[in-house]
Amino acid sequence: STGTARVGSAQWVEDADSHSIVEWIAMGSCRRTPGEVELTPWRPLAEVVALLPAMPGEQFQRQESTGEFLLHRSLPQVRRCSLSPEGFKESFQLQLKAVQDELCDRRLKNLYLRSNGWWTLTEKQALWRSVSASQTLEKVPHWEHNAENENSIRPDIVVKRPSEVIYLQGKGKVIVDGPEDIVHFLLQALERITDPDDVAVDPRWDSTRLQ
Repeated sequence: STGTARVGSAQWVEDADSHSIVEWIAMGSCRRTPGEVELTPWRPLAEVVALLPAMPGEQFQRQESTGEFLLHRSLPQVRRCSLSPEGFKESFQLQLKAVQDELCDRRLKNLYLRSNGWWTLTEKQALWRSVSASQTLEKVPHWEHNAENENSIRPDIVVKRPSEVIYLQGKGKVIVDGPEDIVHFLLQALERITDPDDVAVDPRWDSTRLQ
């Protein structure tokens, strides 16, 4: 910009001790367009895998067909679907009814009530939301018995946040959000009408143990 040619110094300004491993990783970048650039398969020896940091009790998933270890996995709350919004609504309602029957048989009243919801439907998406009345069994919520209070003397009346299932036809994706206990049963209802997501974005390592 000054019009004067300048040659910068080629000497090193930082070495391996300048930053922690986590900081070096955070400063790096890797961008690729899914489907256009394939990742190089990673097939380390079992001795190498044993040295990798992982969360307690976690094991790296190995594909039997290729022997490749997977360092990322798809999010279980994201599913693939090719139905129309109306078709998704009808199919999900049918499968959800089977799950609700199971909840009734197991006498899980709270989960059964929280599996009831209402729909918003357009030409491009379908949205299911649990009814707000199912967030607590109490007529007047007692906030000291909220979901974050582990010492609640009435765990049966804790105030739970609502759940949501949204299907975006343009993306071909279904996204589930809500408390872990009810999300488990919502995903169970989706298993027969959807497929697992095909984008692995969730890392299988515990970055805090790299420090």
